[in-house]
Amino acid sequence: MSSLFVENILNNRGTAIKGEPDLSYDDLRSGSEKMAEFLLSEKGNLKGKTVLSFLRPGEEYLYAMLGTWLAGGVFVPMPVSYPLSELAHYVKDSQSDILLTSFSDLKKELPDSFPFLQIGFVDRIVADKNIGHNQGVDIKEDDKALMIYTSGTTGKPKGVVHTFGSIKSQVDTLIEAWKWEKSDYIINPLPMHHIHGIVNITLCALTIGAKVEFFKFNKSELFDKLRKMGSTVFMAVPTIYRKLINEFESRDSKQQEDFTNACQSMRLMVSGSAALPISVLKRWEDISGHFLLERYGMSETGMVLSNEYEGERFEGMVGKPLNGIDVKIAVEEGEENTGELLVKGNQLFKEYWNKPEATANAFDQDGWFKTGDRVVVSENGVYKILGRYSVDILKVGGYKISAKDIEEVLRKHEFVKDAAVVGIPNEEYGEVIAAAIVFDDKHNEGKYLSMLKDYALLHLARHKIPQIWQRVEQLPQNAMGKVVKPEVKALIRQSLN
Repeated sequence: MSSLFVENILNNRGTAIKGEPDLSYDDLRSGSEKMAEFLLSEKGNLKGKTVLSFLRPGEEYLYAMLGTWLAGGVFVPMPVSYPLSELAHYVKDSQSDILLTSFSDLKKELPDSFPFLQIGFVDRIVADKNIGHNQGVDIKEDDKALMIYTSGTTGKPKGVVHTFGSIKSQVDTLIEAWKWEKSDYIINPLPMHHIHGIVNITLCALTIGAKVEFFKFNKSELFDKLRKMGSTVFMAVPTIYRKLINEFESRDSKQQEDFTNACQSMRLMVSGSAALPISVLKRWEDISGHFLLERYGMSETGMVLSNEYEGERFEGMVGKPLNGIDVKIAVEEGEENTGELLVKGNQLFKEYWNKPEATANAFDQDGWFKTGDRVVVSENGVYKILGRYSVDILKVGGYKISAKDIEEVLRKHEFVKDAAVVGIPNEEYGEVIAAAIVFDDKHNEGKYLSMLKDYALLHLARHKIPQIWQRVEQLPQNAMGKVVKPEVKALIRQSLN
């Protein structure tokens, strides 16, 4: 028998994927079973073996993922937007010898550079009438199912391996917490090589029997798509919300009214994968009527903390532990409620692929996963993320300073479009604070940087004021809109040199 949550998806009826044309759950089952038959006939039982995917979000991606799982394999989605130099890490590290793609998606450089890869064209396999259907091999919930590579914002991406059981636990938790229903319809503008797009949106929707529509992000087209009403849930990263706000400001009053009405007809809007600026939260509430539900999770843990669906939500905070998740804080010396967030639960990952030492080091002696994130918890049990110890917690002259707190203050200035704060090594202080600032188009001149410095003097404690300031056109970001801090550091150090 295949995994229970895969069976739950494939046993649904009605429309699974909105598109031109729509794809039914019956069609999804048929295509997935044909993929399973292809994989099993070519490779045999794939239990524990990796299967690479190079596919844009859509029905072929789902055939590849579900077909791999029916065949017992470990699905490894690669980012279709990445250059060959970065894709090479996925191919070599995963040790896979098969790549699922489509005729339109395949980059010729991949098979040329890695001739050992057997290519399976999903579009042709599903259309081939000579390939039969296979309902899958026997699966255990502890079998490996999905490998997601970390975002690489603090180092080389590691393969995070989840089991069928840990994915099911994540999905079940979110369906309960966010009240997913079969009648839901969600547009997915996110890449499908991270937990956000795969689990939070797609697998939750498909497990409950709802409809999902994959949509390549374009702010104008997405604005118009949302304006037409119909979707009930929307989830995105802060960068997308910011761009939709900019698009809203550029439209006429009738289109703005339509967009607002469409947003107000939705039951839930969620932001995640990066810190949500307060300015974006408040402006979005003005436009849409929604106080965005902010949550926290990692590739290794799935979602851990969430503001409440029906209860009070808190700006700048990521809520309370979800059901079935245990959390505690490794409290820092001299603090009462601040330290590293530790996590336990059935939805945690199994291992880092082929990295037993890194896996062991990720847990403390009592089996708690060490997130590497510094948090503070309020008296009523609501958590705030202060940043990652590796890049967001600056050690300046004996102080531990949250870069995120400084960024939030700087973003509130009317001239500032975005900001990133990093620590630059310094012999005397350990680190000094440096700020990279993206100004809006009307204020991108040197004199406005001087005005921002004066603003910082008024709104930040003296030891939190950046000593180094750098104007930049844009901040380096990964595919999920998360700022890549090591690249920010490199930009600033290059300018200093």
